[in-house]
Amino acid sequence: MWLTRTYGMMTRAYGIMTRAYGMMTRAYGMMTRAYGMMTRAYGMMTRAYGMMTRAYGIMTRAYGMMTRAYGMMTRAYGIMTRAYVMMTRAYGMMTRAYGIMTRAYGKMTRAYGRMTRAYGKMTRAYGMMTRAYGKMTRAYGMMTRAYGMMTRAYGIMTRAYGKMIRAYGMMTRAYGIMT
Repeated sequence: MWLTRTYGMMTRAYGIMTRAYGMMTRAYGMMTRAYGMMTRAYGMMTRAYGMMTRAYGIMTRAYGMMTRAYGMMTRAYGIMTRAYVMMTRAYGMMTRAYGIMTRAYGKMTRAYGRMTRAYGKMTRAYGMMTRAYGKMTRAYGMMTRAYGMMTRAYGIMTRAYGKMIRAYGMMTRAYGIMT
């Protein structure tokens, strides 16, 4: 009878140990799943960080393009200013040449040589005006090109901002999974 009781106690102890082992196995499985979820969340965070880095690079390049476009616009403005000064000077020369011609007409008999010289000055002034107009046209073309570059840079910045927002969303999701 004493042996039977001992055997029963051993059987119960073995059952308790078996259940405890099952609970440990389940706990280990839960830990393994939690580790997998953490690994996936870390991967998502790494990808989101990569997307943010790429978006920052795109924004930096877009800023460089905008700076270059601004420089081109400044140069074009300088060319236009110079062309305007040349046109003003040419207009002054034409006015002076017209005065010389008027005076020369009154003294045509004596001042035929002066008339010829005044005509030369007018021709030169007209050439200067033509050159100034060409420079203005070129400056306008440069301004148009610079505006196109600015528009392109703005488009790239807009795309980069969209990518950054997407990356932020991915980071928020990853943080939510980690939490």
